[in-house]
Amino acid sequence: MAFRKTFISEETVKKIAALVVGILVFVGCVSSRHVCAQQFYGTITGTVTDPTGAVVANASVKVTNVDTNVTVALKTNNAGVYVANNLTVGNYRVEGEASGFKKSDASPSTR
Repeated sequence: MAFRKTFISEETVKKIAALVVGILVFVGCVSSRHVCAQQFYGTITGTVTDPTGAVVANASVKVTNVDTNVTVALKTNNAGVYVANNLTVGNYRVEGEASGFKKSDASPSTR
C-alpha cells in the first residue's frame, strides 16, 4: 500500500477562500434584504361616538393619506373602535359616517 501526498498550491487556496467569502457575502445580502430596506409604519386608531358620547358600532371609517391619496376603508367594531394598521408615514384625513348621522371629518393628522 502506497501513500501519495497531494499538495494544493497557495494560489488555489486563495481562490477557494475568495470563492467561499463571496458566497457568504451573497447569502448574507440576500437573506438580510428586508433589514437593509426598512420602511416605517404606523397605526391610527380611534372611537366613533355620537354627540351624547355613546359609541357608534358598524360606522364606516375612511383613512386617507393626503399625499398619495391611498385610502383604507374600515368599519368600527361593537365598541365603536376602528384600527388602521400598517400605514406609511404621512399626513392622513380620517372620515366617519353612519346611518342617521352627519358625516364627520378629521384632517389632516400626521402619524
